[in-house]
Amino acid sequence: MVILLNGNINSGKTTIAKYITAMDYSIAHIEVDSLREFIHWMGLQESIKINLENALSVAINFHNRNISSIITYPLSDEDYRFVTEKLTSAGIKFCVITLFTQLSQLKSNRGNRELTDWELTRIDELYTQGLTQPSFGSIIDNSKQSISQSAQQVLDLAQIK
Repeated sequence: MVILLNGNINSGKTTIAKYITAMDYSIAHIEVDSLREFIHWMGLQESIKINLENALSVAINFHNRNISSIITYPLSDEDYRFVTEKLTSAGIKFCVITLFTQLSQLKSNRGNRELTDWELTRIDELYTQGLTQPSFGSIIDNSKQSISQSAQQVLDLAQIK
């Protein structure tokens, strides 16, 4: 099983994925943004497909060893089609869950995170593009939920006990 945890910057994708993986479900967390570090010199738009492809390769590798994974990344419609094609052709069951968070919360420093000017601009861009309420997958409004409540909803939607 692959859980694609979608959502805007600062919506809690990484926090919830880390919370779930710490709960001993034998689930690996694959953060697409961390794969960008390998090609940091490449522009963001140019690197997105490469990073997604690398994340999927890792997820398929884990799947072949009976390890489920959570991939965290803000998916566009094009990204979703790409990911769906790759996982379906590999015969892997997956679910897409988007974390919806109110714009005012997305743009506030939460936890230990201090947002950069670039992140604030990117939050606005992704919000305007409709990424927070895509036409695919399930949506969780985590604006007023605790991390544990959101994590439990993710596990319920993914049918992981």
